[in-house]
Amino acid sequence: MRAYIMVTAKLQRPRTLASIKEKTGLDGLEVYGPYDAVVELEAETVEGMHRKVNEVDRLGIIQGTTTYVVAREGKAKRLKALPRTFAYVLIDAAPGGVEEVHKSVSELREVRKADIVFGPYDLIADVTVRDLKELGRVVREITGMDSVLRTCTLISVPRG
Repeated sequence: MRAYIMVTAKLQRPRTLASIKEKTGLDGLEVYGPYDAVVELEAETVEGMHRKVNEVDRLGIIQGTTTYVVAREGKAKRLKALPRTFAYVLIDAAPGGVEEVHKSVSELREVRKADIVFGPYDLIADVTVRDLKELGRVVREITGMDSVLRTCTLISVPRG
């Protein structure tokens, strides 16, 4: 089973992800948006997933988490290795429109993969682009699709 944990830190702490990785073994990306980081999680069972999410919650540096469990994994694409901007685009689809949106989003060349998830959003697209201008174009393309109600873009923060 796979899931995305959207993490909100108590304070803007540069060591949030390092602490999560050190104490739980989970890794992720710092992002700009309503969340501070996105951590991808794999577990054999729902109980195992619950245990890992609780480990993150108990670290004392987390204000809250929102977990999106992957209902159906998208097929990952290999993209060219150029200087890149990474983002997760959370997508809310109209009732009955999830499959259509998933197919359309998955076909975009900038989308490495798109997963259908359980939660307030229906899909999470892993987007890789050259720069913010290109990201804006991709997000506008997604928001213009039939059955897309709203999106939330989480832009990664380069580590350094």
